Amino acid sequence: MKESEKAQHTPGPWTWADGKVYCPEIRPTRNLSSQITNKIIIADCIHTGDFEPEWIPEAQANARLIAAAPELLAAARAALRALGEQQGGPMEEPAIVRELSAAIARAEGR
Repeated sequence: MKESEKAQHTPGPWTWADGKVYCPEIRPTRNLSSQITNKIIIADCIHTGDFEPEWIPEAQANARLIAAAPELLAAARAALRALGEQQGGPMEEPAIVRELSAAIARAEGR
């Protein structure tokens, strides 16, 4: 794994429920195995206060998309590697390669 591919975000898997995105909080146990002890909120897509009930479907969709982010980033990296292996020689970079590279860079904060 390249240095740029090391996760700087909270590792997945992320899950969603009730408009919130969660990741497991993992703590080591005495026998050095890991144990999930709690859920940590990554994002809250349903805000309190002036939140309208008709916004709930959109908030749930946002939560599902955010929860899929770690897997989407991994899939984009794999697709970019596969496309790079298929190219072989010097030729114009396909638009999809530029789009994947840009999306990955954005996710990595570059």
